[in-house]
Amino acid sequence: MWLNISRQLDDPIKKSRYGCKSCKTRRLKCDESKPTCANCMRNDISCEYLFLPSNRLASSACPAKKLPLPTTAIVTRLNTHFSRSVDVPRNPLSFYFPTSTSSVSDADKLLEFRLFQHFVDITNVSQLFSFLLIILLSLSYQYATGK
Repeated sequence: MWLNISRQLDDPIKKSRYGCKSCKTRRLKCDESKPTCANCMRNDISCEYLFLPSNRLASSACPAKKLPLPTTAIVTRLNTHFSRSVDVPRNPLSFYFPTSTSSVSDADKLLEFRLFQHFVDITNVSQLFSFLLIILLSLSYQYATGK
């Protein structure tokens, strides 16, 4: 008896995914042989298969494609673009605590703060959903290159 149980556990079970209509309604395992499956042939009933589009078969057979990561050429181009356009002060705190009187008005500072807060909120959402992060990166690249 133990021999039969271990034999049954070792046998791979082939799942019937695209069985005929009569096997599905009778809740029997269909061997999916065409034009007539073994159950329908044995019971002498008509064997009809449901139509399944070929693109659905192809999508279930192959895994989902991932979007390509940015190539080194794109990253290099972004780095060179931003390294030229951004002037980084020697003392990073001098941006926030200027030693001289600044000509920036309070309205401009408020606008800058609002824009920065908007940026933080939007990029925080993109961290929750990776597809949004990819979209944000591609949009920022398009904006930076002017395309």
